[in-house]
Amino acid sequence: MNKKLSEREKLMAYVLNKEFRYPQNAIANLMSTKHDGGISQPSIANAIKEAGYLIQIKKLKDMYLDVKKELEQDGFIPSPNLLENRRNIISFDE
Repeated sequence: MNKKLSEREKLMAYVLNKEFRYPQNAIANLMSTKHDGGISQPSIANAIKEAGYLIQIKKLKDMYLDVKKELEQDGFIPSPNLLENRRNIISFDE
């Protein structure tokens, strides 16, 4: 049976491994008690990798929003053509 870890559990695994230096098999054992013994070490390895990506995405989104705010404060506004085609543009605001 496939036991799916929540984003929070993936982040917990990331912190336990990267910050607290727990080995992946120890984290798998800890998580298995909550999931009735169904979490493997490779699942934890994948969860740690995914959490790292989530953290990078969050940092990039925050940086994007900071730059956008700074540009708006400096008086930059979207061009009229951009406003017309906005629905075709990928936005981090959503």
